[in-house]
Amino acid sequence: MIAEGYRGVYERYEQILADRPDSPLETLNRIITEYVDFALVNPNHYELWFATSEIRVIDSQLRMRHGGRSYHVYHVWLERIDECKAAGLLPDRDTLNLFQLIWGSVHGMISLRIHHPSFPWLPLGQHVGELLSLLSRGPA
Repeated sequence: MIAEGYRGVYERYEQILADRPDSPLETLNRIITEYVDFALVNPNHYELWFATSEIRVIDSQLRMRHGGRSYHVYHVWLERIDECKAAGLLPDRDTLNLFQLIWGSVHGMISLRIHHPSFPWLPLGQHVGELLSLLSRGPA
């Protein structure tokens, strides 16, 4: 089930990357929006990923371990963050630090949307876009 979930979200990423927008920030926005949408449509996968896993940085790669299996994760996000930095669209800060800010915010967004579905949330794409817009202004 875990491998199936990773394949499902990665297939969505491949579709976006096959028809990329001109802006790396818009590409990152679409990737994150798809990630959040996948988690909201498949909350059991999402909960299973994080309730049963351990994530580590190994040789500058993020690896998520589930039992005896290890998966290379979030590399698509890290590559897009680097593209945004190179284009001057995100601050020239450590990629893993920017990833942590985005990842933590996105997981809060997912968790809150799962547990409080009747709250008047912004439309998902707008919510992700505004989060990235805040980050593009540069953390303190």
